Amino acid sequence: MYYAVHNMSKSFSLPLAITLLASLSSCTGIHYKTFRNGFSGVEGDINPKTRIFLVGGGYPNATFAREVANQKEYWLSQGYSKEQIACYYVPPPTDLIDEKGEVLKDTQQAEVLKQFEHLKHSVEDCFMASTKSLIRHIESLQKENPSSIYIYITGHGLPPLKHLSYVAISSKKSDKESDVNDWIKDMNDRIKVEKSKKKWKKILSLEQWVNTYSLQMAAVRKKAFDTYYFMDPPAMAYEFAEDNPNAVNDYLLTPGGLSNALNKLPHSTKKYLVLMGCYSGGFILPPQQAPQGHTLQNVQNISVLTASSSIKVSFINPNDLKTFYGESYFKNLKNLNKNKTFDSIDWKELLKETKESVLQKEKSLKIDPKLFSDPQFFSNMKN
Repeated sequence: MYYAVHNMSKSFSLPLAITLLASLSSCTGIHYKTFRNGFSGVEGDINPKTRIFLVGGGYPNATFAREVANQKEYWLSQGYSKEQIACYYVPPPTDLIDEKGEVLKDTQQAEVLKQFEHLKHSVEDCFMASTKSLIRHIESLQKENPSSIYIYITGHGLPPLKHLSYVAISSKKSDKESDVNDWIKDMNDRIKVEKSKKKWKKILSLEQWVNTYSLQMAAVRKKAFDTYYFMDPPAMAYEFAEDNPNAVNDYLLTPGGLSNALNKLPHSTKKYLVLMGCYSGGFILPPQQAPQGHTLQNVQNISVLTASSSIKVSFINPNDLKTFYGESYFKNLKNLNKNKTFDSIDWKELLKETKESVLQKEKSLKIDPKLFSDPQFFSNMKN
């Protein structure tokens, strides 16, 4: 979840809850596909030489795809090859639905498509941003014994759904807060129904959705249909839970799912991660504080930057379609990366500079100090 800042005021808005559908054929190896609206991408396996993962899992505007494209261009300019970079994005929708469930006007849809237009060439060799694909691709490198990898993920984030009610959405009571509480009530009601039916596997799955931090990967595929769905996490929770206790890790990027994948890589592999989204600090909580003990602190040889703490949102300016953290991080990355590799970066210094840049941006837009994002850092690397 990213929050939008409008007209330099204290007003914020939740991202649209969108359920969209796009047909896409299944295949193996690397195959170029046309997804929709003329936008292309690839399906299949990553190159074994891949060392950089750039993921734009958010939806529906071009903000996250643009950050991926900028990162891709930057690392190519630093001497990395196309074979070493895997990118992921969510293509523009064929229909956009507003908060009332009504299709947006043609002019508004045209604006979204316009945002994507200049990105066509940059994303034509990117994968769909689905959790299953990303996890499978990361795990596939275990045989390659890479010395280091870099994973940059930008999109919407959610805390455990049962905790959403304590989030201060704005300085006064908001209809959005009521919407969030309705999500929670609906999830709890569904769990009660399944308990009455004694569907224990589905209950376990649903309860995991309620009790985990997550980053949205907006392209998810249901096996029964050769189809990608685009939807918000609460809708995904019930739609995809079925009788699969691990469904939450199949369809949302969670601390447990991501740490399990990273732990399949050699312990000697240095793992550099940047997680951008609301509540992303929930991915690096100490084990005793993390829901179910799932945290990236359980991964060896890792450094992680997050755009916010576990209880704070992260902001985006809808006027220029840039996330506060992404813009600040990218500027400081270019300033600090003197040796042109992600291994050579002083990550603590990068955190310091980026955190200060974000804070100044939040202050300049007169955001309530109680809502400041508070970016975080964790590292257990020995050198």
